[in-house]
Amino acid sequence: MQSVNRSNQNKMRLVSSIWLAACILGSLPYLVTGYADSPVSAFFLSVSSFTTTGASLGSGLDGGLLLYYTTCQWLGGLAILVFLSSLLPSVDSDSKSGLDSSFAGRSFSEVIKSREGNMLFLIYVSISLIMFIVMVCLGHVPLEALELTLTVCSTGGLGGTAFSAIDAGIKGTGAICIASMILSTISFTVYARLIRRDLAYVKKNTELRAYACLLVSSTLLICAANRISGVIPDIWQSFRAAGFHAVSFSSTTGLTNGNINSWPAFSKAVLCMLSFFGASSVSTGSGIKLIRIIIAMKAIRRSFYRRIHPRVVMSLRINGKAISDDTVDQVMSFIIHYALLFLAGCFVFSFSAPDLETAFFSSSSLINNLGSGFGAVGAECGYDFLGPFGKLFGCFLMLAGRLEIYALMLPFSRDGRK
Repeated sequence: MQSVNRSNQNKMRLVSSIWLAACILGSLPYLVTGYADSPVSAFFLSVSSFTTTGASLGSGLDGGLLLYYTTCQWLGGLAILVFLSSLLPSVDSDSKSGLDSSFAGRSFSEVIKSREGNMLFLIYVSISLIMFIVMVCLGHVPLEALELTLTVCSTGGLGGTAFSAIDAGIKGTGAICIASMILSTISFTVYARLIRRDLAYVKKNTELRAYACLLVSSTLLICAANRISGVIPDIWQSFRAAGFHAVSFSSTTGLTNGNINSWPAFSKAVLCMLSFFGASSVSTGSGIKLIRIIIAMKAIRRSFYRRIHPRVVMSLRINGKAISDDTVDQVMSFIIHYALLFLAGCFVFSFSAPDLETAFFSSSSLINNLGSGFGAVGAECGYDFLGPFGKLFGCFLMLAGRLEIYALMLPFSRDGRK
């Protein structure tokens, strides 16, 4: 058993090493072009792109650097994860590989090695290709269409470039971006099952139904809050803005359109909650992942029910299948670790942030791979206020969020389990 744990630890150490090596090599263009003022800043930008965070330093990227940045995002969205999962042998279920998401106990690598996993990369490419073609047909210059496609389909960000700058007033751009973000956020296993005509799986998919309900309810709540506060008087404009940002934050893409810093606190709280809930499992999005939130809520409800009926045996079920108590414990442990890292980020960033709001949203945006937020990290996503240590800790949060904590932290524990 000890040899198995050591083997799993070595596999996860290799995963972390490949990610770190890619980020280090990816920082060279920012240094060579002089865009980054130091190796730490260049590393921050590289980690931001590969983890699909979309955070920038100072002014937004443009020209060849923006294309390079969005290409790294697209690779980090799913391509690297598919490559690593297919390259490495399977990891023992007791020490999750941490490769992206877990779907009710199934690691990303397990999905890749299943029959449906062979379709995931092809689906990712197909969604990207369709969006690019539609963007060109709408009237976008091919280069801009490509950049927007790479960043939206990977649920990344524009590296500090405002969405309105690429939108350029072309009608339909926002709607296509919303559709592409939703398609990239839904679990790719759903598409694989649709291709195999497994409609029963899609109909009973708990996570898919929860995601649809979450988007609709959050959009209506934000729309009502903005309308009541008078920030956006027109009801239709309020609905469009609420829908766009609800999808953007829930998918952890982080695209913003307009000054959301002026929105009421309630709307900001809903958007922040969406970024923590995150995307569906086995998708390009980040965050805690909605399936974990569902499992945690079911576990909390079961604990209250057991208080009233201590002798009742009550199992948790997802998609009609029972979930083991070990899986529930792993999910709760993950959420606790996630929350502790977020709080640590708030503390570290408070030393250099201009206010508490900026420190709070900087930590939430980086660990959720969102990029944008409120306060000083609003529409332009500028993290230049961070010092060298703050940037390095931000890189740690971004990698921990993308690798889902364990692949980054467990390799350095004593036995791979602590």
